[in-house]
Amino acid sequence: MAKSFSLSLVLSLTPALGGGPANYAQYQMADNTSTSSDIEVDHQWTSIPAAWEGEGNAVFASMQFWFENGVGGYFGSQVWRQAANPQHWRNGSRQLLGTNVKVEETHAVVFSSWDKDAQHKVAWAGPNCERFGGEGVGSHCLIRFPFEANVAYTMRMATEDGRHWTGTIVNRKTGGVTTIGTLVFPDTPGYTGFGKLKQQGSAFHEYFKTTGCERQVVSAFGMSGPYFQDRAIMPVAATPDYRNDCNLSDVSACIMPGNLCGPPHVFFQAGGHVERIVPVTRQLWVEPYPGDEVSCGAHRSDACANCPQDSGAKWCGGDCTWTAGACSDFNQTSGTFAVVV
Repeated sequence: MAKSFSLSLVLSLTPALGGGPANYAQYQMADNTSTSSDIEVDHQWTSIPAAWEGEGNAVFASMQFWFENGVGGYFGSQVWRQAANPQHWRNGSRQLLGTNVKVEETHAVVFSSWDKDAQHKVAWAGPNCERFGGEGVGSHCLIRFPFEANVAYTMRMATEDGRHWTGTIVNRKTGGVTTIGTLVFPDTPGYTGFGKLKQQGSAFHEYFKTTGCERQVVSAFGMSGPYFQDRAIMPVAATPDYRNDCNLSDVSACIMPGNLCGPPHVFFQAGGHVERIVPVTRQLWVEPYPGDEVSCGAHRSDACANCPQDSGAKWCGGDCTWTAGACSDFNQTSGTFAVVV
């Protein structure tokens, strides 16, 4: 996961446990010196790992943020499956989710912050929150929350007094609002609490429990934002980043299905036969948008190999065809199939 002491927009790339896929988005703001008392991000899972899929567990989809005093944190969604050993769950999650998980799959939402130092520790008010350790020390609030594929959820973190920050999640389909919890920040030199939020952000998509790069479960989600000042401010540019030792991930500018292309949308895919198409040097929000080049039939993608999102042949149409268990380009000139496996 990203480190708490990073003060720049460049996310510190820490390898996911087991060498699994990981991809990132770095955001640029028109003015990254301004501050905000709130941040929002829209999440939309399009391919959620299923309980029966045995490889690649604990998929995290989160946004990293920073306070004025330089301390960071993150908030987002997580998918855990029963195959994971709860004793290995990171950051104390086993206390909240239980060591005897009876469900086949657990979805969760979390928001967290690292401590400033041993004299300035993050506390909390109310349920669902606790201390964590492992990659820095701090506190987080975490709840089980069932996601539905292709439904947008808005995660929000906001404060009224600068010391109490409350995390919520809104189901955009039903309008239902759920409180995740409230973290309490001690005053630090020069600031009420940890200060306001810097208008900056970096997104990450990581597999925490894997056996390596290959044969990992497919996961895909779209992220819109980050928004600041009650959604009045959003990034003006974004670029992808990746783990260099695992190529089975891609970042593009179109959330598909959903037909959301360009700013402020970013789409993450990883695992399975996902093919990396968009390089780290590509500006995501410059037309033609990466992710809109190929027709998959009912939606679009940046390559036929990335059309299925673990849905098989039914998501492989248009410019593509399902051949030998993979979604492939049809070469109109030669009349042959170029199979990507």
